[in-house]
Amino acid sequence: MKVKPHRPYELKEYDPQWKTKFKEISKIIKKLLYKEVIAIHHVGSTSIPGMVAKPQIDILVVVKDVKKIKEYNNQIIAKGFIYLKNYVNGKDCFAIDNKDGKRLATIHIVQEGSQEISNQLAFREYLKNYKGVIKEYSDLKKILYKKYKNDYSSYGPGKRDFIISTLKKARKWAKDNRINT
Repeated sequence: MKVKPHRPYELKEYDPQWKTKFKEISKIIKKLLYKEVIAIHHVGSTSIPGMVAKPQIDILVVVKDVKKIKEYNNQIIAKGFIYLKNYVNGKDCFAIDNKDGKRLATIHIVQEGSQEISNQLAFREYLKNYKGVIKEYSDLKKILYKKYKNDYSSYGPGKRDFIISTLKKARKWAKDNRINT
């Protein structure tokens, strides 16, 4: 299978069309993995109104048995997705690019019960409820983008401390407020 490396990236102000793109891509994923899918969530910065983001939709697909996903790889790739390998926590990841070669979406396929599900949902909901944190995170991204515009491998780690700190608060907030993640 062909694996594509990270490319230069861009940041954009929130675009309501990201929600529409999420729905369109989710329909394709549901059709491809219909026997395995439990839930599909729009996560990452494009899921948070007001957030500055790479215009790349992050989709978290929760499945019954992540080991069975390899059986669907050829079908997924035939629909135009690119296999990105098991690069994060051993999960399967795919991406789809738009017609001009820019990354449109990344699909993260995780096992039901994975801690990543509650982490992603708590983080998303926490930010949606705290506009000041959205601004702080957006400002950080803008600074990192100016510094590392053509070096995504440095941009990502630059956000790490903020994400870890915010995730800790988000998990506590979700638990205290009985937010279903």
